[in-house]
Amino acid sequence: MAYNIQSYYKHMVLADGTLVIFHVSQGFKTCGTTSSSNCAEIFVDLNGYFNGPNQFGKDYFVFALKKDRIVPNLPPTEQPDFSRACNRIKNPGYGLGCAAWILINENMDYLHCDDLQWNTKTTCK
Repeated sequence: MAYNIQSYYKHMVLADGTLVIFHVSQGFKTCGTTSSSNCAEIFVDLNGYFNGPNQFGKDYFVFALKKDRIVPNLPPTEQPDFSRACNRIKNPGYGLGCAAWILINENMDYLHCDDLQWNTKTTCK
């Protein structure tokens, strides 16, 4: 993700170097009218822009600001297909669903094994 071309996004750098970027959605005025509508997206780069790999699912995660909560982008209830959301082999580089995986399964095993599924196999062990 090239942050330098996104000057219209609002961002902040936390004391530990974490980069947080806020992007207000085009549908902000109607935010919350449907369960799938986002008010904004929150992008989090855990080790900052200048420290790689700057890759979804590794150090870069996306969250959605809903009318009444913040949720991982593409949570399993909205995007249950792990192969589309976070699998490194079937869809390399995608990783948008990995924040949900980490919060629900409390691991990043998707970086190490290729046969994980949301509801059946959630760890390499």
